[in-house]
Amino acid sequence: MAVERWLVKHPRYLMTDLMISVKHRRASGKRGRPKKDEPLEEFYYPACTLTMNSEVVVHEQEVLGRFILASNDTEIDPEVMLSYYKEQSNVESAFKFIKDKSFHASEVYLENENRIAALAMIMVLCLMVYSITEWQFRNLLREKNISIRNQVGKPTQRPRAKWVYFLFRRVRQIDEMIDNCIVCQILNVNDELREIARLLGPNVEKYYVQKS
Repeated sequence: MAVERWLVKHPRYLMTDLMISVKHRRASGKRGRPKKDEPLEEFYYPACTLTMNSEVVVHEQEVLGRFILASNDTEIDPEVMLSYYKEQSNVESAFKFIKDKSFHASEVYLENENRIAALAMIMVLCLMVYSITEWQFRNLLREKNISIRNQVGKPTQRPRAKWVYFLFRRVRQIDEMIDNCIVCQILNVNDELREIARLLGPNVEKYYVQKS
């Protein structure tokens, strides 16, 4: 039959246990027992078992799973070039923060080419600090086998730097004059933030301890 021929020709599937059942039904479409000598229509119901042709699938994966990486550096090692290619996703994801409104950065409009180049250089430096902070903090968590909570409250050792900054959003410093002395109070710092500041090193930790 046509159904059987189509299934057999499809390269990715193997058909087994083919069964075709025939049922009769009243031509009028009415339900119930047919009348005597009433013409009936035949309907065919195919049923079979389909399995993947693993040899064909593996062959197609080998062919479709290839892509070309080209470079004007004719001396670069292919594995090194592949590692560079995989790392570009990290760079592209870091540049997302330029359009991210959650950083509350003021919009800047420039026309002078030198100023545009200078602003681009500043943004690259900011990205470098952002990426180094994220890389260093993840390494510290992994080395010390420590986790912090992620956005959904589950422990993670691979937090985004943006999330770490977000945890400190409510920290405030208030300077008060008490008995002719200036007393500095750091508000909204909990044990979680103190631990993060400690992991980031003394140059960061010193800003989140009480000062007097």
